[in-house]
Amino acid sequence: MQTTVQDKELQSAVDSELAIGDRRSMEYRLGMLDVLRLKALGAPIPRRYAPGTVQFDAYHAGNGRGHILWRDMHAPVSDNRVL
Repeated sequence: MQTTVQDKELQSAVDSELAIGDRRSMEYRLGMLDVLRLKALGAPIPRRYAPGTVQFDAYHAGNGRGHILWRDMHAPVSDNRVL
């Protein structure tokens, strides 16, 4: 896959999200990134790992976190927030 400016921005968003907390595997990170690519670029989520493997589990856990990150990135900001 050729890396575009927008794809680099998505990678940066994942890096920022994972900079805090427990370290995550490359499969988890890739799962997050593939969801952001789906949402931002329309790229389909590929089948990367065989079901029943730890890589499959980590990747799909990352997919879930990617959906959460996408929602957080696009949530409206209210001026009445409590900080």
